[in-house]
Amino acid sequence: MIRPDPTKKGPLNDSHRRRIGAAFAVIEERLDEIERRISGPLSSGELRRRSRDLAPEAAADIAEQVQTVRNAVRSAIGVLGLTPQSQGDSKSIHTAAVFSLIDLDNLEPTRIKGYGRLDAESEHTLQEILNTLKEPLEEIRRLAELGERTSEVTERDASDA
Repeated sequence: MIRPDPTKKGPLNDSHRRRIGAAFAVIEERLDEIERRISGPLSSGELRRRSRDLAPEAAADIAEQVQTVRNAVRSAIGVLGLTPQSQGDSKSIHTAAVFSLIDLDNLEPTRIKGYGRLDAESEHTLQEILNTLKEPLEEIRRLAELGERTSEVTERDASDA
């Protein structure tokens, strides 16, 4: 995420810079996703399989435009008085696990009855599947949270030195 730098004075106030910095950070994440899609490995997901449907020339043109956007963001950072902030992987992993757990909670048999009635066997099967998915996601959340704490302690120790 990009945060306002109080030592730099740009044309915007702190609230403007926070909002713009947050939006630019999301745009940068989307650019990362675009780059992964045009050059990275194909997904190994079971429900959403990717296929390469871009011509190599189109992929190269897209990569060029991504770089143009990155350059514009880099330029805007200085003009607007934004300061880049680092974010550890643990926070992103923790957030992804938490939102996945929320998605699974929203699939609980008692919560999806609005889509139609489930018989007892289907309800039981769905609940078992959800429980099977939740256990490793809870562990991922827990491990990422430990990583966040370890990172905070390391950063604090470094600043004390």
